[in-house]
Amino acid sequence: MKNNRLGRIYICLLFFVLILLTILFVSVSWQGLKISYYTVESDRIEEPVRIVHISDLHSTFFGDGQEDIINAVKEAEPDIICFTGDIADDDIPHEATVILAEALGKSYDCYYVSGNHEYHAPEGLEWVKSEIFEANGIKVLDPGTETLVVKGQRISVSGLDDIEKTGYDKWLNQLKECSESKDDDTFSILLSHRPERVKEFSECDFDLILAGHTHGGQIIIPGVFNGIFASSQGFFPQYAGGEYDIGDSKMIVSRGMVKNILPRTFNPPELVIIDAV
Repeated sequence: MKNNRLGRIYICLLFFVLILLTILFVSVSWQGLKISYYTVESDRIEEPVRIVHISDLHSTFFGDGQEDIINAVKEAEPDIICFTGDIADDDIPHEATVILAEALGKSYDCYYVSGNHEYHAPEGLEWVKSEIFEANGIKVLDPGTETLVVKGQRISVSGLDDIEKTGYDKWLNQLKECSESKDDDTFSILLSHRPERVKEFSECDFDLILAGHTHGGQIIIPGVFNGIFASSQGFFPQYAGGEYDIGDSKMIVSRGMVKNILPRTFNPPELVIIDAV
């Protein structure tokens, strides 16, 4: 009788441990869409401006017809949507990207800069820019600065080509041109696919810098490290994802939205929402 009771206890304990391990595995590897919120304060903002930041989608689907992303954006009611590259991919068909561009480009003020994967797309980067983004009303900054009025206040959005395409010298000239094009009385946003050029960014005094590329460093251990590896930064990247002070600027690095074959541990795909106040 005693042995039977101990056996039942062991089975219950084993079952409990298996449940805990399952919960832990699901929590660690969950690939649903996480929404991250940030607030950026500026004397140049009189009425709050909401910005949605989308990066590194790599033509990934979130729900039928991209409904998870589209519904999240609709609920956020953004004034501006910024795409910081690798929205399309060089290996994966563009269907998911086209669906998202069609849904968002004709309903919101959208701005786009390219990433390294779009540069290598088989159709060519210019085709991606024109046929996916410009064709759906998304302004392509390659490079350039656009100024819009939101709630009676001027907002400038500048963008850079990916440095892999341009090379450093041309990229630096683009950055200088974008910096010179902004107005000191206007809240200014810079879009760059890569975040690691912080020395150059710090000399330009944009109010807000948005970047991606890192995929959040792939693996995060909360409280230990913010990412294990990011392309262009190597192991334990300093700018894997989150908010950073860069000189007088705020830089927000998206952890990206791709669900790829590499593990994303404690690092689900991320949609970023920023309130400039």
